[in-house]
Amino acid sequence: MSFIQSINSNSRPYTQFSAVNEKSLNKQTQFHIQYENVQKPKQADSDFAVNISRSHADASKFATFYYEKIKGHANSVVDDSLPADKYSKGLHHETLSQIMKMPIDVEVERHEMQQALLFNSLGIDFLAYKELGVRREMLALAEDDIMGDDRLADYEKARFVDAIRGFDARLEEAQNALLGGVPSDALDADMNDPSNPWSILAKAAA
Repeated sequence: MSFIQSINSNSRPYTQFSAVNEKSLNKQTQFHIQYENVQKPKQADSDFAVNISRSHADASKFATFYYEKIKGHANSVVDDSLPADKYSKGLHHETLSQIMKMPIDVEVERHEMQQALLFNSLGIDFLAYKELGVRREMLALAEDDIMGDDRLADYEKARFVDAIRGFDARLEEAQNALLGGVPSDALDADMNDPSNPWSILAKAAA
């Protein structure tokens, strides 16, 4: 059961939600104040996952590694005998699906030590937060590739971008939930909800 579902099923939802929401907000406020105190000027080559890259050249090493791995997987499972547009849709569908579902491992790098210590002092899982950031980076890389794909019409690209926007919003919500100490599942696949990014992705690939 998700956090929201558990609250909705409770006999006193408003009171409990207000208490949890206030606690979450206080924790996020505490985090941002302390984070600002330790934040260093950003390096041009920084690959800290919080800073979502919009360019292949600037992507973190984790995003680049896993994105190339995912694209290799997509190329191996999509039927290359399909017509060009369907083949392209299949590649993008598989790529986006794996960005959200593939298990990935990240590490604390030297330039991230202060941030990681701050997260730890507040009881926040830094690596879980960074993993979500890497997935967001990969979504940005995928969007760049989709927009540059001349095998798709503009309206077809827009459908995939809509799915990416939905996935990115879920990941951002999950990051904010981590900062507030609230559990959140950003990777669910409820196909019955037409506004769900998984449903949008399925329609884009059709």
